Parts: sequence; structure tokens; C-alpha cells
Amino acid sequence: MPYNRPMLPTIPVVTGTTRDLLSQGLPAAHALLAEAERRYTSRGVRLADRISRDWLERSGNPYLAELDGLASVLGKPGLYMLNLSYEWGCTTGIDAGGARLLRTLDWPFDGLGRHVAVLKTRGPAGAYWSVSWPGFAGVMTAVAPGRFAVAINQAKNWHGRFTRVMEWPVSRLAMLRSTAVPPAHLLRRACEETRDYATAVELLATVPVCLPVFFSVAGARPGEGCVIERWPDSAHIHSAHIHGGALAVTNHWRFPGLRGKAAPLTVRLDRLTRYSRGSLARHDAMLERLDGGDDFAWLAPPILCRDTRLACVGEARRGHLAVVGIERMARATEIVTVSA
Repeated sequence: MPYNRPMLPTIPVVTGTTRDLLSQGLPAAHALLAEAERRYTSRGVRLADRISRDWLERSGNPYLAELDGLASVLGKPGLYMLNLSYEWGCTTGIDAGGARLLRTLDWPFDGLGRHVAVLKTRGPAGAYWSVSWPGFAGVMTAVAPGRFAVAINQAKNWHGRFTRVMEWPVSRLAMLRSTAVPPAHLLRRACEETRDYATAVELLATVPVCLPVFFSVAGARPGEGCVIERWPDSAHIHSAHIHGGALAVTNHWRFPGLRGKAAPLTVRLDRLTRYSRGSLARHDAMLERLDGGDDFAWLAPPILCRDTRLACVGEARRGHLAVVGIERMARATEIVTVSA
């Protein structure tokens, strides 16, 4: 590494609550909202924010009061909309011992890599570290030292070009008809309320969610690892000890019984969309690289792609989390390490 390489921004590590994270990261939150307005227009953001807030109230969301407080700190529309955004792709792997979780988050939204933060917080079951952003109340990726490391992947539905275009509005209409919790809020509940791997898996596999989702859970003991494929009211669990000890998940369904309209692995590649072929390639690459050396040796194409915004390594057993922000397939931050 050249001695004169410019220093990159440092990822903030904030101890406290989501309000503390927002208060200390207001410029970052405003920058993310500016990007949302650039992509969706300020009028679109205001409309989506109002619809999102109305749905949270109608569904009895347990974090609505907290989100209202965050919105008052932020002082402008957009917070509710960003908290319900669900457009990311991801690649996640659990190593052969079930102890290490590797994860990228991919989203065509500039700034998520530059403005990522780590929130050190706790709930009734103990402390956990959430890889987050100022103003975000859910959990996307987290390590609960001594308990588990967890992550969310979006469950995509592909059935040709037309349904890929229509998936966003169709999924939002389905969400607006539901009163179940968003996946990121259920993952936060698991971090706050469950004291061990088995209890977390049971919660994530049984509580209804408003949209399909994949959860990855890596426990603190060898063999504790799984991927949970969730339809809103059903689940299939892929356990590490059944799959040779190593698991990977991207954005395609592996269990046909829950796939809805999604493409299972048995479908011929020439019938899949370009994006789903990419999901398969990232899945296979993660399985090949799970036993790599240093923390981010695995972070290369096809896992690293133009939409990658962050990469993480989490180990609950020894209480370790490493995070780096990514923009345009290059590091946008220094690597931050949090240890118990």
C-alpha cells in the first residue's frame, strides 16, 4: 500500500441509540436524503414519506414513536420512506464452522458507502452492533457478541423482463395490504430480545413479515449457522450442518416450495434474467471464498459489483465486526474494526 495514499473517511462508531446516531450524523442523513430527492424528486420523496408513515401507523409498528422522534430531529421529509426502502441486493456467506458471517450490501444509491456507521447499542437480551446509517431504525447487518451475527438479503421474484419491472410496485401494494412488521424491524427485535442462536432462528422463522426476505444467522458455536428463506407467513431453514457446514445466499430462491414466482436453481440459465444470473454467480463465488485468509480477501468480482455499498465480516464467537464502505467498486472509507 503506497505510503502517500490519501486517507479515506473513518466510519463513525456511535454508542447509544438511533437518536444518538442521527444527532451525531445529521450531515450524512441530509446527504442521503439529497440523493433520494435526486433519484425520486422532492415531491416523490414527500409523497412516499407520507404513505410510509401512514402505513406504519395503520400496521401498529412498534418503532413508530421512535421514527417520529427521528423525523423531528431530521427536520425534513424522507425518513419514513428510507426506513421502508427494500431495493438492495446482497451477498452473504457463513463459513464452515458457522462462526463467521461475510456480507456485502448492494444498492444503486450513491452515498450509502460513504455514510455508513456502526451503532453500538443494546436491548433486554444484551449488546449488539448494527451496521447502519443516521436516521435508520431497523437492522440490516449486526453482531451480537457471544450470541450471533445476522444479515438480511432481499428475496427477488424473477419471471421475465416485465415482472422484474413491475416487481417494485407489486411488492409495495402487497406491503400496504399487510399489517406485519418489515424484515429489518424483525431483525432488530431478534438482536434486542433473543439470548441465543436457537431462539433468534425461531423468531425469524415464525413471526409474519410484510415482504419476502432471506435471513442469515451465524451463531457463536461451531455448526450454528443457517439461511432462512421467508415468505410472509412461512419459512424454510437451510442449516449449515446439513449443507456441509458452509452456506451462501444472494437474492434467488433455493427452496422451490416457497419461491412464489421466483426462479429456482434448477431453471436453465438461458431462461433467467441477467440480474438472476449475477445472483447465481455471486452465490457460487461466495461459497468458493469462505475459507479465504484476511478479512476482505473474498471481496472481488463478481461479489464486488458496481452497486456494492459496504462489506462486513462478523464473528459472534469472539465479538468481532469489520466494516468498509464502498462506492463505484472502490473503498470509500477506511476499514473500521469493533471488538468486544
